[in-house]
Amino acid sequence: MMKHLTFLAVGALALTACTSENVIDDAASSRNEIRFTNVVNKHTRAVEDLTTGTLRKFNVFGFYTKDTDPETAHEVFSDLTVYDNEGNRQWTYDGPKQYWIPGFTYYFYAYSCGSVDAHTAYGHFDLNMENNGTGMLAGDRLFTIDRFVCDNKHQHDLLYAVADPITASAGSNSDVSFQFSHILSKIKAKFTHNLSSEYEVVIRDVAVTNICNVADFDSKSEAGWSEAERMGGSPFVALLDTENASESREPISLTYGESALTDEAYVIPCKYESRDVYLTFTVDVYYDRDLVLSRGLTAAFQPEWKKGFAYIYNVTIDPSDLQLSEIKFNVSTSITDWGDGGEIDEEE
Repeated sequence: MMKHLTFLAVGALALTACTSENVIDDAASSRNEIRFTNVVNKHTRAVEDLTTGTLRKFNVFGFYTKDTDPETAHEVFSDLTVYDNEGNRQWTYDGPKQYWIPGFTYYFYAYSCGSVDAHTAYGHFDLNMENNGTGMLAGDRLFTIDRFVCDNKHQHDLLYAVADPITASAGSNSDVSFQFSHILSKIKAKFTHNLSSEYEVVIRDVAVTNICNVADFDSKSEAGWSEAERMGGSPFVALLDTENASESREPISLTYGESALTDEAYVIPCKYESRDVYLTFTVDVYYDRDLVLSRGLTAAFQPEWKKGFAYIYNVTIDPSDLQLSEIKFNVSTSITDWGDGGEIDEEE
């Protein structure tokens, strides 16, 4: 998908979306104890991205039902932390171990915020267990995240998975296998320029501003996320932070004819129909090592970010974006006529 957007000065911005590839599930071993295994959909690697190789813990909600009463859910796990024991891919959990009860059907939901421990400060994760006796089948319970916050102050990958219902057998049972998916959106920018090779073009302080940074998630809706809101000030995400000393990175120096990428940022999936989002950045232009121009540029657009999608904004800097006028030459319509020097008599 390609969309052309316009700078508030002059220029173009392009949007592309790419999906992730699935990882083939590992074979689950058979044991009577309730155990867990996981798979994470592949993404282009970034420092914060969670993959099957980097995931170290996730949290589980689980319950079972009896075939004589499929509406009543009996809780087994409530926000249980499952972790990789010493990095050997053997998933375990603290507290009393739970075991399969033959004939009962089990349901499991899981999420992961990676290494973030204080995730409850950025959203409340829950499984609705209050529908017993309402006529709702146990398998229709909702996994929800209430008031999840995602902006420049809170940046981490977020995974979700639901396991297929498992009816326990009298013998050994397979591990509970989770196929995790990324449920946020991910964005970054790619810069090129059309100035001549004699000029050095430097990009710094790239951000996407005026974003919606709070939303609710539920496991049954098609989109997953509710309509996002703004909370507190002017929410933004930095794609290239060259001002904050604790998270600083060198500005991007663009080589003529080549492109360069910013860092990535996570955002809440959202369709912007009634408000603009802004891509802002500063361009410094050097000639013969002297700074000859510094200009901030802003592009307004209304994206549709979908969960599990990564987006790249292709930005080409043209001289006109910087209000640079090319040195050109011209010839007037007529050549200046000869001046009249008069007639000169030569005397002997």
